[in-house]
Amino acid sequence: MPPKRARETAQSVAQDSRVDQDLRCKIPVALIVKLGGAAITIKDGRENLDEKTLDACVASIAAVHEHECKLQAEKPNYVRKGIVVVHGAGSYGHGVAKDFLVAEGTRAAMRDNRQLGVGLAKTRLSVTKLNHIVTSKLVEKGIAAVGMSPFGAWSTSGKTMISAGIKAVNEALAAGLVPVVHGDAVLDEQQGCCILSGDTIMEELCGYVKCDRVVFLTNTLGVFDRPPEDHYKLWRGEGSRPPLDFPNEEWEEATKLLIEIVTFKRNHQNSISWVVRNTGSSLTGLFDDSQEMEGSYQRIIGEGEKGISMAEIETSTSANDVTGGINTKIESAVSIAHYRDVSVYIAAAGTRHGDAAIRGKVLTKGGPDANDLTIEELDGYQWFGTFIRKAQPGEPDYVRPIVTARKCLTRLDDRL
Repeated sequence: MPPKRARETAQSVAQDSRVDQDLRCKIPVALIVKLGGAAITIKDGRENLDEKTLDACVASIAAVHEHECKLQAEKPNYVRKGIVVVHGAGSYGHGVAKDFLVAEGTRAAMRDNRQLGVGLAKTRLSVTKLNHIVTSKLVEKGIAAVGMSPFGAWSTSGKTMISAGIKAVNEALAAGLVPVVHGDAVLDEQQGCCILSGDTIMEELCGYVKCDRVVFLTNTLGVFDRPPEDHYKLWRGEGSRPPLDFPNEEWEEATKLLIEIVTFKRNHQNSISWVVRNTGSSLTGLFDDSQEMEGSYQRIIGEGEKGISMAEIETSTSANDVTGGINTKIESAVSIAHYRDVSVYIAAAGTRHGDAAIRGKVLTKGGPDANDLTIEELDGYQWFGTFIRKAQPGEPDYVRPIVTARKCLTRLDDRL
């Protein structure tokens, strides 16, 4: 299980209370992006890099950096906005962390558990190797990227965050650098050690760093109401491609991509709730004509304090994942969108959809349907992913959505 997150962090920063205001980042930031470990590595293996996907992600980040540099050159008074990159561990660390039960730690001090200490060391050796690879690729693109490990600056107690290395990130941004932070094994006051996930780091950072947009890049097209792994493996080329008439029509009709999630709080609630306002079906291949579906919508509500209820959503976690998988990602994304009032996008790494999210090219209006999201530069080309936003003033907390089912959400040429 991942560390419990202090849900008050982003909220209290926004309200200027109970948080050291000196830690608030004073540098404007264009993008905070999380490169999912399962997206940039082959997660069920050991230290197996998905270099093609990582290169595509780096190219998208470089485009944002170049755009900011261009604005700075053209406008004398323009302050170039920063970028923060966070990445997961994927196959670099998860396997060894599971072997040594690093996520669970031990109630005894680590000095009394030699194997646990060895496991922590091996986990860190692996995750820092991936951090070096990611940072190196950014530097090759002309970006002043610096790897930053949470170990030593971030810590937990009973899996609850008690200190975060926000100051170091702020100082790097102020110096014009691009921090590259990673999921890590950290010290825990109660159990010796703990796994600190990249999603948890994202949530904590967003409590102090105000940015234009937050992007989670994953190995799927977004958040689904049930695991799409088997079908997505075909799309990534890990098996033969499915025929155009995909055989499992029953699965296709039942599975939905959660296109738009709206967060809100009722007056009597201390926790965040969220509702899915728009869904679509979720397979790989070619577009089909949209079909209106009646009676298929079911309200999906999550409770932020206790973790999001998955009563209507089936999820799965990789055999080697020790960070909580998609559940943690949704919790973090919902908290960020609500408390920081920033648009959050969850999209597939290495696709046009992920690229558009990173570069801020997703349009939330103007599509063929009322709730469609499109890619700005592609003249109405539909964007697929999960868009999370805070409910606007006066917007009801329960709105029957326009529910559109589309077969085959991504074209074969969507990959970059």
